[in-house]
Parts: sequence; C-alpha cells; structure tokens
Amino acid sequence: MLMQAQDYLNSSYPEGQRREEKTLEINNQNLEGTLDLKDFENLESLDCSYNQLSSTNFLSTLPFPEKLIYLNISNNNFTEDDLSFLSKFVELEELRLGTFDENRINQGIYNRFCGSLKSLRNMNRLETLEISNTDIDSGYEYLPLNVRTIISSSQMRPEAKVEKIDDALSPYRSDGNWEVDIGSARINFWETHGLEKIDELERLIDDLNSKNVNLKSENAKLISENTNLESENAKLNSENTDLKSENVNLNLKNDTLNSRIDKLTGIGVDLLNDWNELHNNKQQLITIVDELKKQLELKDEELKKAREANDETAIMKLMQEIEKLKESLAEKEKEIAKLEENEKTITELVKSKEELKKLKEGFLTKIDKMKRFSDQKEAISNQVDKFLELIESNEISFKKSEKYKKHTDEVKSIKTETDNIRKELAKFGLAKELNDLSNKQRDVTKKELKLQEIKDIKKSLQG
Repeated sequence: MLMQAQDYLNSSYPEGQRREEKTLEINNQNLEGTLDLKDFENLESLDCSYNQLSSTNFLSTLPFPEKLIYLNISNNNFTEDDLSFLSKFVELEELRLGTFDENRINQGIYNRFCGSLKSLRNMNRLETLEISNTDIDSGYEYLPLNVRTIISSSQMRPEAKVEKIDDALSPYRSDGNWEVDIGSARINFWETHGLEKIDELERLIDDLNSKNVNLKSENAKLISENTNLESENAKLNSENTDLKSENVNLNLKNDTLNSRIDKLTGIGVDLLNDWNELHNNKQQLITIVDELKKQLELKDEELKKAREANDETAIMKLMQEIEKLKESLAEKEKEIAKLEENEKTITELVKSKEELKKLKEGFLTKIDKMKRFSDQKEAISNQVDKFLELIESNEISFKKSEKYKKHTDEVKSIKTETDNIRKELAKFGLAKELNDLSNKQRDVTKKELKLQEIKDIKKSLQG
C-alpha cells in the first residue's frame, strides 16, 4: 500500500531533530507524493530508493545542496526529465539514478531520466555513477576525471538509450566490472568529434550570453536616461511657469508679434503631423520586434532539440541564426527607444509654441504700463525693434533646422546681439527680463537640434 512521503517523513523525523541529521534513509517504504527537506540543513547522505516518487522537485527544497556527498534516487517512478536539477550538487561522490529491478520495469515503474550527463560536469569529487536502464544517451565526455565507476546497463530494458553510453565506454572498461578509464574515453571523444569545433561552439554560446547581458544593461541605461530627461523636462516646465510671472516690460508692436505667433502655430501643426508619423513608425517597429521575439523563441526550441539530438551542424547554424535575430532585435529596440525620445521632444516643442503665445499675451498687458514713460518711448522703441530682429533670427534658425541645416553662426550672432541689447536695456532696468528670454531661447535651440535628429530618423525610415 502506498504512503504519502511527507507523512512518513513527519512521523520518522521530528522537526526538532532534522537540523542535526546528516543521513536520511527513507528507502524501500513504498512512498509517493512530495517531500519538504527545508529543515535538513546538514544533510550529507540521502537515500530514497525503491519507492514510487515521480517528481524530483523535492530536491530543490534542500537548503544546502552543496553539502550532499551521497544521493540515491534509483528504482522510483520519476517522469521524463533531464539532469539539470542535479547541477547544484557539486560535492557528490556517489550518484545513483537508474532502475535495476526487473519486476518494477515490467510493471512500467522505472526512472525515465533522459538527455545528457553534461549537467554533472562540475561534480569534481564524483567517483561512482549509476544510470542503468535510463534514456540518458550522451555527455560522458563532460564527466570529471575523478569518475571511476559508471554502471550503464540496459539489459532489463533493451530499448533504453543508455546503451549508447555503454557501447561508447566498453573499450575503456576493465574486464568483468563497471570500472572505466574516463580520461581516455574523453580524449578519444574529443579527438573523434573535433575539440576545436566544440570549443568554438562553447565560445559562441558565451558570447551570446555576454551580448544578452550587455543588451539588458543598455536597456537599463536607456531607462535611466529617459528618467533624467523627464526630470529635466519637469524642471524646464517649472522655469517656464516662473517666466510667466516675470514678462519683459517691452512695448512690442502687436501686429508684428501676432504674425510671429501665427507662423509658430503653423510650425506646431507640422510638428504634430511629425509626431503622428513617428508614432505610426514606432508601432510598426513594435510589431517587427514582436515578430523577431517569436522567431527567437522558435529558434531557441529548435536549438534545444538540436542539442538533445547532438546535431552539431544544426547547433552551429541555429546559433548563427539566433545571433543575427538578437542583433536585429537589439537594433529595432534601440530605434523604438529613439523614436519615443523624439516623440517627447516634439511634444516639448509644441508646448514651447503655446508658451510663446501666452508670453505675447503678457507683453500686451504690460504695454499700458510703459505708456507713462513717454520721455523714454523713442529709446524703448529702438530696443523693441532690436528684440523683434532677435525673434526673427530665431525663426530663421528654426526654419533651417526643418531643412536639415545647422545654424551655428546664427546662434553665435544672436548671442552677441543679445549681449548688446542686455547692456542697452540695463539702462532701463529690464536686463533681468531679457536674460529670462535668452534662457528660453537657448532651450528652444536645444530642442531644434533634437528636431534635426527626428528628421534624420524619418529620412532613414523612408529609405
């Protein structure tokens, strides 16, 4: 009669004693179900053979797998699984995984482990390995040189794939026993299959993993830069709010200023159109990225199957295809990040246009206050003309950016003219207001440069 494994464990090993246990023997008890070994902190030997356990998940509950030196899970009923669950047990000296009870096998009760022994490559103290009647069919070339005995019989289950390993190791066994010269077997394997080719494959895998790490790092960096840009944008918005309360006391010509605002409004419409186009391009890129990810998942599945089949040619081909897919994926993700940044830039430029419109309204309000300075009207009028020329120069630079041209000389000229105007206006106590406008102008210039980048991306996408 079957018994729940955890019930047996609870009745035989009280919780208060488990931390001191170094040996756990629960073999030949007809156990099924799951086990929780989290309290066995000093376990060195575990024998749960001759039961009907079907899942190896209980081994993951051991708090210190590196302390285990003996593990026997033979003659159970484990479902089909590779040996990756054993990779943490690096200090094992003896490992038993097979089934050698003919009566159990005839009833269909046996361990169905399969695949490669590669997961045992770091068990440098391993001496004895038992894998009888399993479907483990490859990977002996990765076993540590310390291995002395490999029991790999397929006599009770002739269809067992472990026969491949048994046949390969047969020339390196001592007569009449399971001892094996694993060193010679490994050398012969690598000489036969090409050590350089395997090393190159391992190198490509390492490179691919490294590129994946770099891709994640670059993504984190882009996220951080995006956060910084949002912070800078918030700061600019705050500064713009402050500027609204300190409008320059200049007597502007209403018609001329209205004309400038109308032109900026037209530019704003163009910017919105650009934003919509960029947004559509981004959605197309996202669709491409999703498709690339699906292709990558399919290639990963094919690669897994190729590795299980030990098809080196297919592995090499698939690794190259995966690398190309990941490169393409990284490129498209960078383009998406760039488009998202440019969408924000256009939004900021549109906001700048709105702010200039509000600035005009503030100017008109303050015109009345300037009327009482009639004796200074002519001087101020001259300064107003110069300020209008400054705005016109700014608009010229803005138009040149739309035509994909740089305007370094215009910016320098504006800076020089701004300094001269500041000196003149200092006589009328208006230097601070002009300085605020100059800061605003520099912000617009920076955004113009970003607009240039947007145009370049649009051009490359259209090409």
